[in-house]
Amino acid sequence: MAVVGVTYTLLTVRELWRGRRELLISRWPIILVLIAHAAAIPARIPLVGALAAGQPPATALLTFVLLESLVISMCGAYLFGNLASERLIHWHRKESLVDPLTGVPNRRAFMAQGTRLMHRLAIDERPVALLLLDLDRFKDVNDNFGHSAGDRVLVEFCRIATAQLRPTDFFARMGGEEFACLLPNTAHHHAIAISERVRAAFAATPHVVGGESIMASVSIGVAVSGASVADLTSLMLLADRALYAAKSGGRNRVAADEPRAPRLTTVAHSA
Repeated sequence: MAVVGVTYTLLTVRELWRGRRELLISRWPIILVLIAHAAAIPARIPLVGALAAGQPPATALLTFVLLESLVISMCGAYLFGNLASERLIHWHRKESLVDPLTGVPNRRAFMAQGTRLMHRLAIDERPVALLLLDLDRFKDVNDNFGHSAGDRVLVEFCRIATAQLRPTDFFARMGGEEFACLLPNTAHHHAIAISERVRAAFAATPHVVGGESIMASVSIGVAVSGASVADLTSLMLLADRALYAAKSGGRNRVAADEPRAPRLTTVAHSA
């Protein structure tokens, strides 16, 4: 029974350790308490042996076992209750940062994480590219085929876009048909190449609704941080200006704005 108790206790410790990425405070006290409990379980062996032989157990050993059992029962219940509460709070916080339709991070998550990312890379003097993406004539899709068809197009766009991005890129839905993506350590020409990859993949994908194929496209504005632009708000203004140029230039294209030059570079494609 001691072997079984120690085994299951250590297996519980192992599962708690494997979930350490959740960063829950109660996890570590529970691990320490369970390890101490696993070490104390063998103390029951001589106690049971004395009772089985009809001999009075040592008072100190009996006191230790009883106190240890009481402490593990009270601490375990309290700490596991705290862990469940923390996990629930963590889940709600995580859900508040995810767009419920597409499953990608929302605007709140993008602004919070993007600000931290920009600050960290600015200290290291490494470039960050920002893509602002807007689906072309999305209102027509909703008006002609219904909002459920529009929702499917949005979900499909997220799937296609994230498939073209790197694991380190941070993609989010800003609201409606507008999306944003931060590309760490990405120079100007690489940002344009990635944007073109996303644009081309989405434009080439038909969306079937009620037996009818819908062709949709996206316009993308690109901006890259530099000595004069090191914060997220300023970078978003540049990318938004580039996005406006892509939209006014005919849609289904990529336009890039370089922070140090007011000139816009536009890559045009037929809609």
